[in-house]
Amino acid sequence: PPPLPQNHPAGEPGLAMLHKMGWSEGQGLGKEGQGMRTPLMAKKSDGHTGVIVNAAERPLPPPPPPLPPAAGGAPAQQPAAAGGVKGAVTFRGRPSRVLLLKNMVAPDEVDGELRNEIGEECSKYGEVLEVIVHPLGVETNLPEEERVRIFVKFAKQAAAMKAYIDLDGRFFGGRAVWVCFYREADFDSKNLEPHASEPK
Repeated sequence: PPPLPQNHPAGEPGLAMLHKMGWSEGQGLGKEGQGMRTPLMAKKSDGHTGVIVNAAERPLPPPPPPLPPAAGGAPAQQPAAAGGVKGAVTFRGRPSRVLLLKNMVAPDEVDGELRNEIGEECSKYGEVLEVIVHPLGVETNLPEEERVRIFVKFAKQAAAMKAYIDLDGRFFGGRAVWVCFYREADFDSKNLEPHASEPK
């Protein structure tokens, strides 16, 4: 493998590759340096949710002083600020490698191809280890959108997080998909029924 750049700590091949391509700390990604300057990371907000934030947010500069009134006494317009603060993504459930998808299909739309279709769709986010389609009966008294529970287990948590961000609220066959993280221990033991501690 190529040597790591000088003055760069070993064990970080991604940063080593960026340095080799001419990037230096503080620069934005992209040809013109217009991209993000800090990595994204998951930050826990409480026992069941988390948000995606920048690893090192810098405070915004203070607003410019007001401009003097324009002719006629009307207040002058401030120039638009460059950039802005991007909204954070709120997760349902503690991040894991398993996602629970609801409202993807109606109970009468479950067929033998659905599991493979979902696995193929989710594989674009990373390696998928297992997909389970778990329909519930009408005796549960749950609304139709909650009676088909689809579980996807990824090889890596990062892939599950990417899938969550892309799939939550996305329309699939005219339905807005609802996503949450699911406890791996419950999934591995095939405890797939709704329970009180499940995110709403």
